[in-house]
Amino acid sequence: MGVDLAPLNSHNPESAFVENPRHLRTAMKRLQKAQQALARTQKGSARRHKAVQRVGRLHHVVAERGRARHITASGRRQQR
Repeated sequence: MGVDLAPLNSHNPESAFVENPRHLRTAMKRLQKAQQALARTQKGSARRHKAVQRVGRLHHVVAERGRARHITASGRRQQR
């Protein structure tokens, strides 16, 4: 089952526009590339250690951006 993540704008129940989260999508793509690079490294190497650190940092960025989007959207609903 697939989910369409590419609508231009989405509506919440109060008909307020929620913009497309492009910054979140670009961060997710960056995380995906970092995870692929991590998968290609050899266990125990210094390069793998750096890749693990990078994946962890990018995962944190993606989580924060997703959380911020929901907080912003709910704040807009409360203001109306």
